[in-house]
Amino acid sequence: MRAIDRKEDLFLEQSQEPCLARIFILGAARSGTSVLTSLLSKGGFFMGDNFYLPREANPMGFFEDREVNAINEALIAPHLPARGATDLGGYAQDIPTQGQRWLARLEVNTTFVADLSIQERIKSLYRRGATCFKDPRFCYTLKVWKQCLSPEEAAQAKHLCIFRHPSVVISSVLKEVRSATYLSTFAISVQQAFENWALLYRHVLEEHSLQGLWHFVEYESLFTEEGRNSIKNFLDFDVDAGVVKAELNRSKQELEAPAYALEIYRNLTQRI
Repeated sequence: MRAIDRKEDLFLEQSQEPCLARIFILGAARSGTSVLTSLLSKGGFFMGDNFYLPREANPMGFFEDREVNAINEALIAPHLPARGATDLGGYAQDIPTQGQRWLARLEVNTTFVADLSIQERIKSLYRRGATCFKDPRFCYTLKVWKQCLSPEEAAQAKHLCIFRHPSVVISSVLKEVRSATYLSTFAISVQQAFENWALLYRHVLEEHSLQGLWHFVEYESLFTEEGRNSIKNFLDFDVDAGVVKAELNRSKQELEAPAYALEIYRNLTQRI
């Protein structure tokens, strides 16, 4: 009888351990994920040990950890073909390679599988305490990261998905492809860039956001008190409004978005 009681005591002790906060920030690149993450940068969360340095594309910093990116790159890689020779004798430059896979175009219902080494890398990040991780690639790989949490933490995890008009995003993406050194071996058409944008958000809308705690944020709302308060209320802690500067809202709409992208954009606005 005493052994049974002790077993029940141990269960109670384990079940009463508090769940650590888990926050995921996702959305297509060049949509404001960095500005959104900056609001939470003083919240005491572990965001990573090795951030990318600020540069012209993101003068305030990326708030994106190299290890988080590397894990997601490894998860996406098996779903992309190698850059083989084309019929014209060149190479298929529209297939992203290492470091470029945020530009991958992967169909909805793609299954991502983490081997034991990848699982351990993810869990080692979680062991650092309460976490807030940002990566556009989460639009694809989020399920793997959630599977490495306890059921309680996975159920209480909070997800912030930011978006803005696809025409603005694609103009910024194409500028990044033309100017960033790490993308010098990559090429993408306007149509392919819109396809990438659409697929990222289709994964979110059709798969990830069907369960769990989600808050959708339109980029322009970050520059309003009402928009920042909505994030504060969702997360239940104060955000650092002082980091948001009007000059960060600088990208312009220069392209005409296809109808399918506009429909996804409309669906996103309805989730606010």
